[in-house]
Amino acid sequence: YCTWVIPGGPNPVTVKFNDFQLEYGGIFGECRYDTVEIYDGRTSKGVYCGSNRPDTFTTTNGIRINLKTDLTVGERGFEFEYSRAIPTTHAPTTQAPSNTDKPAGGGDGSGYGSGDGFVF
Repeated sequence: YCTWVIPGGPNPVTVKFNDFQLEYGGIFGECRYDTVEIYDGRTSKGVYCGSNRPDTFTTTNGIRINLKTDLTVGERGFEFEYSRAIPTTHAPTTQAPSNTDKPAGGGDGSGYGSGDGFVF
């Protein structure tokens, strides 16, 4: 029994099976010997065997992939990959400084005795 765990989080995780070949379950299509069961959080997405490759899926829940084997017939196995989305970040927008004109009034902007009411 082997288990792979991919933690959940705020950013979605995508799991993709690139190759999948386990021992086939028999003439009734049951997965009885070598199986992979995938959990999306606490919910089972299914039990897989033979060449029944799991679909690619994306989730923010934790993922658990369980491999159970009976150690008799060996097949190629499986390969999967996962990637976590990285949130996009935007640089803060800054406003270009605007030109400041000399205040209206008779003085130089000091406010003292110039009648324009500004103090710098």
